Amino acid sequence: MKLLREYIRSLLIETAIGQCYPHAVKMAKDSSQEEFSDLTRFKVAHGRVTDKYSGESVLHAWVEKGDMVFDWQTHSAKPDGIPKDVYYDMYAPEIHNEYTAEETMVNCLKSGQAGPWTMQESVLLETAGQQLMVPAKILGSDSGEYRTEPHWQNFRKLPKEEQIAWAEEHFGGGIREPLRVRVYADGALMFSDGHHRAKAAMLLDEMIPIVISRNQLQEKSDELWEYWLDLVLQGLHPKYDLNPEGYNIRTLEDAKELTGR
Repeated sequence: MKLLREYIRSLLIETAIGQCYPHAVKMAKDSSQEEFSDLTRFKVAHGRVTDKYSGESVLHAWVEKGDMVFDWQTHSAKPDGIPKDVYYDMYAPEIHNEYTAEETMVNCLKSGQAGPWTMQESVLLETAGQQLMVPAKILGSDSGEYRTEPHWQNFRKLPKEEQIAWAEEHFGGGIREPLRVRVYADGALMFSDGHHRAKAAMLLDEMIPIVISRNQLQEKSDELWEYWLDLVLQGLHPKYDLNPEGYNIRTLEDAKELTGR
């Protein structure tokens, strides 16, 4: 079971959007007469999946038939599907909308596309993938690697001069490969991978490129995200300077009250 989970994980999270919407439509088209209008037998789900290990989160489409889940990323290796309990344990799917096979075909024909079909999902898809340059010092690690890994525990014991020398060697004219960052509901900008790049830029007080995989503030409103982004681009840390209690931020007014700015 452990090997199955690792294999499925490697297939899914790297390219989760890809052809997932067209594949779900194709499965709807090929559904049986008994499945066509029965949501309990055949369901196309649009929503979000989140890797329980890395925290990476992406918009996705998949099909549920009884106790099995089918999607584009795994259909070649697992044509008979993935057990639903395994899938849900690994990715905690957040379903935004669900459709019968019949509704899937109708929506596809009406809209001229395989999905998404709602304004909410379209906006979420547009906000994912935003690329920015931000001060490295405002980022945080959601994996706890700096705190728990022996390498970083020993690194912290080095004299500051040695840490800076290491950073200058690694920074070497700038960091070009962006970090994948998630913006959480409390305003924190967190990454799971790229700790060496991030640490080097932090020590040198440099800017670093990021690509946003999910932005829970922008999902609330563009105005809220623009306000928050302006503050963090000034070098204000989301936790230590702006929201030390870690409250969820729901509105622009909440953010202004929290920060006093």
